[in-house]
Amino acid sequence: MEEKRKPRNIVMWLKSIDDHALSNFHNRKGVAYHKFFKEISERDNFRFAYDIESYIGNGNFSNVAIYKEGEIVKTNEEFKADVIYQFKKMANLDFDRSNVVITNTPEFKDFCLKINTYDYMPQFFPKTFLAKNLDEIKEALNKIKTEKVVLKPNKGSNGDDVYIWNINEVDFNSIPKDKLEDQGFLVQEFIDTSLGIPNIAISYHDLRIITHGDKISLCHVRQPVPGTLISNSHRGASITEIDIDSIPPFILNFYSEVHTEIIKKYPKPLYSMDIGIGKNGPKLIELNSHTAFPGENFKCMDRFINNLIDHLETIQ
Repeated sequence: MEEKRKPRNIVMWLKSIDDHALSNFHNRKGVAYHKFFKEISERDNFRFAYDIESYIGNGNFSNVAIYKEGEIVKTNEEFKADVIYQFKKMANLDFDRSNVVITNTPEFKDFCLKINTYDYMPQFFPKTFLAKNLDEIKEALNKIKTEKVVLKPNKGSNGDDVYIWNINEVDFNSIPKDKLEDQGFLVQEFIDTSLGIPNIAISYHDLRIITHGDKISLCHVRQPVPGTLISNSHRGASITEIDIDSIPPFILNFYSEVHTEIIKKYPKPLYSMDIGIGKNGPKLIELNSHTAFPGENFKCMDRFINNLIDHLETIQ
């Protein structure tokens, strides 16, 4: 007779549990979030923790919240976690984790800073340089061989302050000086994805593959609105789900090569991989240590949720 699995104590750690933060769980991805909350609450001892102060050490959290009848309900309880699921970056590199397991660890989140990923496996990227002032940007531009160049913050997200210019038309006045000096900007050769992907994208794009542990959970392609080359949903790009079984073999081979290098350093990661297909094949755009949930019409929703829960239940 198969031994019954013991439920794990799992905490989803949020930056806040105010109305603005909770509104994220009621947007176009709300169906997936609430399906995840319901299913993991039925299978495990699942709690929400919020803000840095909620962690009181040795894997313990104060004032946790529970999922009850479709709502996140605050309690005054303390809760000892077996696993912490960092929904946003909460723990720093010096975090006192004791014996608790953290998925998408502080170390992995640091690894996913764009220049750190590039330095570890430059063979998968377009040529990239880190600059922290305008002189360093100009020096890097002299080493760029493509007609267009990409400039983007080393720690950026949502496509904010990402620029694509012709190499001789860089607008230095547009680059935010404070962000440049604080975190640096990447100066990167442009991946010309204008040829698209057969049966997937007709022109410019980036393709995202989300991984939980060793399992692909979601794939979609983003295509920019006319007049821009930036494929980010926050900049208006369209998103189209790709059936996982329909991912072209040459892309899966590239994904597997990158994933193999990642797990040498960080086994069982939770992350998304953004890929651009140029005339010379796939190139890595970036990694993200946060796996965004699927939209309400995504066919992969059940697979995504089951893989995520399995990851949280088995990670050591």
